[in-house]
Amino acid sequence: MKMTHNEPRPTDEDITRLFREYDDVGPDTSLWFRPAQQLLKDGKSVGRVVALTFALTEQGRFPFGIFTETNKSRLVFWPVLSPHVNMTRAGHAIDVFDHITIEFPSEKIHVTAYDVDNKPIHEGRAWGTYRFPDCELSLWFLFMVRDCVIRQQDVAVQRSVPVPPTDKKRRTNEFIRYAQSIAFSNVPLPPANPSSDYIYGGVYLARSGFNAENLPASILPTDRMDTQVDDCPDGSEFPIAVSQIPYGDRVLCFATARPPGKLKTDVSIAFPHR
Repeated sequence: MKMTHNEPRPTDEDITRLFREYDDVGPDTSLWFRPAQQLLKDGKSVGRVVALTFALTEQGRFPFGIFTETNKSRLVFWPVLSPHVNMTRAGHAIDVFDHITIEFPSEKIHVTAYDVDNKPIHEGRAWGTYRFPDCELSLWFLFMVRDCVIRQQDVAVQRSVPVPPTDKKRRTNEFIRYAQSIAFSNVPLPPANPSSDYIYGGVYLARSGFNAENLPASILPTDRMDTQVDDCPDGSEFPIAVSQIPYGDRVLCFATARPPGKLKTDVSIAFPHR
């Protein structure tokens, strides 16, 4: 079940009926399904969960990504994906990945996809955070996503999974804890731009106490738009919204913009090289 800005929000009765009639509801690309895969498949606990949203309409907020942390000093980000994309890796290249991982203290970055047997495949390409000169801020990744992809996410997801009888109670309690502990954080956006169909953003790392007043001018590099966006006039200027979310002893910083033009793909993500 999907919700767009032109449709009324489904009622609790609508969703309950859908769950009752079908064992599996919603695509595997769903943001509400992917972070819980290890819990559903193997019963492994999921760390702290933060769902990030954009207020694209006056009626509500739409998720565009989910953060979790692991017990191996890693931070994981699940980006929003098109509901119709094929997530299974074909051949040697990873065209669509499931999530992004950053390791601490090295700050190395890799992405994870899955093959036809649902086995994880990792790729790093010497990726690592980029530290801005004269600024205690490091770039983790840049992203571009069409507004329509964020709006068209499923709001009802269900999976029927086999559970070992000896572990049923623990897994049930663990899933309840996981679902009830999801925190939501809205990331500010600049005003809507009628000549734009996408959001351009960056995710950065800083230490607690970081002052966001002196940000680098290149926080959202415009050369990304030259290759990823159509109909973007040369020399375009646009406002940037900056926000922070405390996360343990770190701060996650976000820069978002709505530059003019049309994004060539549903979702585009780029990482700094070391």
